[in-house]
Amino acid sequence: MSSCTCHGSFPTPAQPPKYTDMQAIAAVVNPDTVDRGDSVDQQVILFQSLPNGTLGFDQVQFNGDHGDLSKQNEDGVIGYYVNPSKMVPTLKFGSSLATVVLDDVVRTYGVFEGDSSVWLLSPIVMPLANATIPYKSIAAAGDGNKAGRLFWQEKRSGPDGTYFQLKARDLQSRDDGAVWVEGTKDSKEGTHLAAFYDGEDFWVVYQNTAEDDNSGEDRDFIKAVALTGTTQGNIIPGSSDKINGRIARIAACRADNSDRVCVYFTDQYNKLHRSWAKCNQDSTVTFQKDVKDVKGLIINKKSGLSALASPLDKRNIIYAVTGTNNKISFNSDKWE
Repeated sequence: MSSCTCHGSFPTPAQPPKYTDMQAIAAVVNPDTVDRGDSVDQQVILFQSLPNGTLGFDQVQFNGDHGDLSKQNEDGVIGYYVNPSKMVPTLKFGSSLATVVLDDVVRTYGVFEGDSSVWLLSPIVMPLANATIPYKSIAAAGDGNKAGRLFWQEKRSGPDGTYFQLKARDLQSRDDGAVWVEGTKDSKEGTHLAAFYDGEDFWVVYQNTAEDDNSGEDRDFIKAVALTGTTQGNIIPGSSDKINGRIARIAACRADNSDRVCVYFTDQYNKLHRSWAKCNQDSTVTFQKDVKDVKGLIINKKSGLSALASPLDKRNIIYAVTGTNNKISFNSDKWE
């Protein structure tokens, strides 16, 4: 007897995302441990996605041998929810986390898998008004006091066709909408984002597509743009040769006692590279021509990327999964 085909074949049910194939990471210095004297080491709060798709965190010393952290809860990683329900903002698969200090409070944001809206996940859980995003990457930066901005990408159409532009939202406002960031219409669709504050202005770092001055062909670069719209001297020279058309993962950090900002990005082989620029008083940056390899680090393709500048010496700590397992490693990078 032949089987009935009059109704066609039934679709295969969608499989839930396998969150062990995702590692969102965001690191921030705990403001409660800053300026407490030499007897107290500064602490880093590390936020990460958990195997159930929710947010977890741990706190470690900035300096010293603190080993690896595992998203599998083997090293004391604390999860906000053991069994997420429909009311819990489970993270969108493949999305990123963003963290910023405002009014001495660490705030962490993520993308909700339900409707792609941005949620404040710590210290309380609540949706962010007027912040539903079509892509998965967000980035945030603060001035260390009361001002902060959150960045994401959106698709636009105009007389010149369709393009992709970045938006910025004031994190101190509960209800304000986001504004378009001037000078970012060249952003590559689906770009990863990073952000920093230079002492005067907020910057967003992203992957763009632009015409190469030498070849005349369109190529991808890593670029930084200030929220005020400054667009001069902010493409990282040599970044196009490293990226080679792939979507790069990006992180940025600036030390409070330095005018130097460091930008990290991955290449087509997932190797990590660093460039740096001096933050000038006119809200411009000029990146160095030489892009440095970072100790031969290869970032796991599942992993996000976060970096913090050391408060004590001229080095950065890079937080990422660098092996074939799910453990986050802490990697020191001396930049001078």
